[in-house]
Amino acid sequence: MKHNDIILSVRDLKVRFFTRRGIVDALNDITFDLKRKQILGIVGESGSGKSVMALALLNLVEKPGKILKGAVLFEGRDLLKISEQEMRTLRGGEISMIFPDPMSAFDPTLTVGYQVMETIQRHHNSITKKDAQEMAIELFRKVKIPSPEKRLDEFPAMFSGGMIQRVMIADALSSNPKFIIADNPTQALDVTIQAQILELINELRNTFGTTIILITNSLPILAKYADEIMVLYAGRIVEHGEKNSILRNPCHPYTQGLIESIPRVSGERLKRLKTIKGFSSDRLQTEIKSEGCIFSERCKYAQDICFRQSPDAALVNSSGVHFSKCFLTNDLSHGKA
Repeated sequence: MKHNDIILSVRDLKVRFFTRRGIVDALNDITFDLKRKQILGIVGESGSGKSVMALALLNLVEKPGKILKGAVLFEGRDLLKISEQEMRTLRGGEISMIFPDPMSAFDPTLTVGYQVMETIQRHHNSITKKDAQEMAIELFRKVKIPSPEKRLDEFPAMFSGGMIQRVMIADALSSNPKFIIADNPTQALDVTIQAQILELINELRNTFGTTIILITNSLPILAKYADEIMVLYAGRIVEHGEKNSILRNPCHPYTQGLIESIPRVSGERLKRLKTIKGFSSDRLQTEIKSEGCIFSERCKYAQDICFRQSPDAALVNSSGVHFSKCFLTNDLSHGKA
């Protein structure tokens, strides 16, 4: 892979929260590369660290959280070391974020047009108010908001969940970003609207060449839209690779469990939906129990070594695009476990 193909390079990122109950390792040893014009899907159950990662990549982790170490290199610039002024210029400029709750992201006392135009003028210093308005109308058209001239003068509360999410996407696009982080962009939307929003995000990549991180709880969504899938569990990457390789040959027991728990709409009917036994790891205990695989207590394949030692990332295939952190990676990849 050519170095120029990489837009984001994350190395050994660690985020810790210092709570009244104790220390929580929200992210641990997060290392990956993201290629230009690709959609990286990040999946995991609630509490796995997906949203914390989104904030950490933009250096937005606030107290009681703290980024302890690591590097987040965006086109060679470490976002954890540049000045706050440089970071503010990048956020909403070359990098944008789509939040899971768009209604709370907008000021309810101002029209959506005013707020989108404000973003445009902030990142296009010489633009006039009239040009900013025309640009906002064009952005509304791009995200398929009907009657954009009229809706520009409406307040956030006058929009449905799907429409206000489109406004947020228009706002994110206003600076022509190279990279967008979409954190659960279809949360609380019905299935039809979800599909429309996801198609719109996919269109951004296809039309503008935007690189996207798509965070979700749903593997079926990533099966359709992602190029690569990263599986998070208890703040750690347990499996990462090219989409088809992971879906056809999952080599971590947690990934297998996520796939097996997806309801079927065709084929043989199961008497009961499969689930992953137990509960997500209480990371307040990770500082006390530092040894062992983080998934060992829920894993049906767990062996003695799994409780004593943490596995390294193992290569699943010779292509170098699929890794799994499991001692049984080789056996699972050949169906021997």
